[in-house]
Amino acid sequence: MRKNNKKTIVVFAVALIVSGIFLGINRLNAKEPIILAISSDFPITEDLNHMETEADIIVKGKYTDFKESWNMSRDDDDLSKENKQAYVEGHIYNFTITEVVSGEAKNSAIQINHHYGRDYYIEEENDSVFIVNDLYKEPEINQEYILFLKYDENFDLYYGAIEPFSIKINKDQTVELYSPLTEEIEHNDTKTLELESGRTITIEQHAEESIEDFIEGETLDTLLNELSIE
Repeated sequence: MRKNNKKTIVVFAVALIVSGIFLGINRLNAKEPIILAISSDFPITEDLNHMETEADIIVKGKYTDFKESWNMSRDDDDLSKENKQAYVEGHIYNFTITEVVSGEAKNSAIQINHHYGRDYYIEEENDSVFIVNDLYKEPEINQEYILFLKYDENFDLYYGAIEPFSIKINKDQTVELYSPLTEEIEHNDTKTLELESGRTITIEQHAEESIEDFIEGETLDTLLNELSIE
């Protein structure tokens, strides 16, 4: 019995030494984590008149369904082709207009693009990570909105003129801004991911400052009057 114990102790000691060697090698080969800092530069306002002046068209209506996602980054020489070197994801929704508040619409059925997120290329690792746009807020299907939009004739798509660009109409005909900026924002949100190589990447998203809902409690009629609509 004593011989077996001695052999066990020796084997255990060797195992500890080997483990220590591998741990040391891993520490020597380990690279410093990559830090990716992200911030948004999209124009923001806290003024209804500013929303109005930025928009090509102001419409009332409902999102009917999600159509598709696509690469918003296009080939410089041919906009019908996507950029193979970059990926910026857009989500296209079908929207039915029930009233044109301002501007002109060719059709009552339009398509609206929302910037969902993008790939960030990590050159030293030849890898990429996908990060969701912190200004993205998924629209509610069959919910009534007033939207402040710009038009892109190259793709026959509409998109938000500014942030916020969406006003939700509640069942009691009160209105509220529909934007992530009116929610409680955790600034400098940090996430940690692992690349395929095993290297760690720390993502720091520097969120925009939150804003107050400057139309909260107003009725739809009051809002339309503020927009100088009869």
